[in-house]
Amino acid sequence: MKKNIFEVLLTIFCICLIIQILMMFYGNDFPISLIFGPLLYFAFLNQLNKKLSPLTGLIHFLPFLAVSILFYFLFKENITLYRHFYFITTLLSMFIYPSIVIFSKKRDSQFLNERNLILLEILAILGLAIFFFINIIYINHLSDNFSNIHAQLVIVSIIVVNVGVLTWFLINNKLFPNDENIQFIDQSKEIPPLMTDDELKLIVNRIYQVMNTDKLFLDAHLTLDRLSKQTNFSKEKITYYLNNKLDTDFDDWLASFRINYATELIKANNESLKLEYLANLSGFDSRTTFNKYFKYFVGESPSNYRNKLNK
Repeated sequence: MKKNIFEVLLTIFCICLIIQILMMFYGNDFPISLIFGPLLYFAFLNQLNKKLSPLTGLIHFLPFLAVSILFYFLFKENITLYRHFYFITTLLSMFIYPSIVIFSKKRDSQFLNERNLILLEILAILGLAIFFFINIIYINHLSDNFSNIHAQLVIVSIIVVNVGVLTWFLINNKLFPNDENIQFIDQSKEIPPLMTDDELKLIVNRIYQVMNTDKLFLDAHLTLDRLSKQTNFSKEKITYYLNNKLDTDFDDWLASFRINYATELIKANNESLKLEYLANLSGFDSRTTFNKYFKYFVGESPSNYRNKLNK
C-alpha cells in the first residue's frame, strides 16, 4: 500500500510538471508550482512511514489555495501585486520543501527504501535549482527588467529533466518491481512446509552456525538464496522458520546480526572508526541502511550511541 501511495504521489507530481511546462509556453501565471513542494513532502513522509491527518495535509496546500483565489480575483485588476504574491510564495515553497528532504536528520535512519530516497533527493536538488532561477526572474521583475527568456528556458529544461526522471522511475517500477517486495508477497501466500521438530532444530543449528561461527552476515551481498545453498536447506523452510517462529523476515533478521556486530566494534574501537567504514565492516553496503537498522534495533543513531559510551 505504501508503494502504491508513493507511486500515485509521483504520478500526480509528473502530471503537474507537464501542465506547468504547457502553462509557461502559453504565459499562464496560475500557481500550480505551489503544488510541487507539498507533493514532494508527502512522498517523503510516506517513505518515513509517517501519516498526515487530512487537516494537516490541507494546511500544506493553503498557499496554493490562497494564491489561486488571488489569481482569479486580482490577476486582471492588478497583475503586478498578484505576481509579487506568486513569486514570494513560490520561492518559499521551492526552498523549504526541498531543504526538508535533503537536510532532514531523520531521513538516513528511518527511510524505508534507499532507491526512493535517492529519487526524492534528485527531485529536491532540481527543485532548489528551479528556486535559484525563479529568484533571478523575480529580481528582474522588481527592477523592471523583463528579459527572462534564458532563465525561463533553464527552468523548462530542469522541469523536463524532472519529468524524465519520474517517468523512468515509474516505468521501471512497473516493468521491474523490487525483488524484495515480490518475495514478501510470495511468502505471505506460501503454504507452510511440512517440517518435523527435529528438522526445525537442524535448520536452527545450521543457520546460526554459519552466521555466528562463519560470520556469513559480513558478506554485504548475502541473500536468502546463498544462505539456502550454504546450509543445504530450502529457502521456503528457512523463510517459514523466520516468519513463523521468529516473527521476522530475512532482511531484518540478517540486519540484527550486523547491528550486534557493529555495537561490539564501537565498544572495542570507540573513536577510531568512521561510521561509514563501520557500516562496511558490519556487512552493510549503504550508510543509509546501516543508520536505519541501527536506530531500529538500538533505539538511537550510531553517533549518539558512541557519544554515550565516551561519557
